[in-house]
Amino acid sequence: MIHTIHFLCPVNASTVSILQAHCLQALVKGAESINLHISSSGGEVTSGFTAYNFIKTLPIPVNTFNISNIDSIANAIFLAGTQRFANSGSRFLLHPFQWNFGGMQSVDHERMREWVGSLDHDLARLVGIFDKETTNAEERGDWNALIRESTILDPERAIALGLIERVEEATIRDANSTWWITC
Repeated sequence: MIHTIHFLCPVNASTVSILQAHCLQALVKGAESINLHISSSGGEVTSGFTAYNFIKTLPIPVNTFNISNIDSIANAIFLAGTQRFANSGSRFLLHPFQWNFGGMQSVDHERMREWVGSLDHDLARLVGIFDKETTNAEERGDWNALIRESTILDPERAIALGLIERVEEATIRDANSTWWITC
């Protein structure tokens, strides 16, 4: 039985926890595979990496579908898919990570180096995921450059770079086996 989970929200600790709970509930209910329909503007980097690593541990195939937008760290979640698809008209946004400062803060040199180091490390982790998950691509992507240049990819370009296997419209297989994560 195929279960469908809709992830239609920003990436944060709360939404990823709900995603994890729905995946585990689907397993308990006998899911043989999960179709994960994603439309997300991205969000918290750590939560995106957590979701990627969690999905990779599941003992069943998880197929990911870009149903509209996969932006920023949501790309990591999308790339966890066993097979990956995109609706026609969908897009992928790659851009550099940023650090949000809540108001005016005083920062010393060491803290600034730590933050720059963290951003560099997270970028390297994301590029590593892109490299690992797109090894069969017809065109090798320079993911560092694509991210640095704030690139938007349509489904056709995503096929060439190995992000998706093909354009395929997401469908709901069984309405009784459908889960929602919305904000």
